[in-house]
Amino acid sequence: MHTLENQIANKFIELTTGLRMLKGINETAYQDLVLHLKEYIEQDKNDDYVPKIMAQVFFDNAAFCESVAHIYTGDIAKRIINMSDELDDLIREILTPRAPNA
Repeated sequence: MHTLENQIANKFIELTTGLRMLKGINETAYQDLVLHLKEYIEQDKNDDYVPKIMAQVFFDNAAFCESVAHIYTGDIAKRIINMSDELDDLIREILTPRAPNA
């Protein structure tokens, strides 16, 4: 099943695998990941939990991107850090409790 949660996890894996294998930034995977995270935010879920598959992505994002950025140099390293920051912002938005709809 291709749920939005699975799409988020798959794009994160696609992005991080390329970085880990020193293939550089897969901009398509990154843009798709950002798009899927924004779609998730737009669903306006007021759940008290996130699925485990997404929790794993959220848990891995910052540590992975910070560590892999040190493998690269210059503009690519800076771009990886900026990508991680943008993903962290989207993750925080998902995890921040929202006021119930009136």
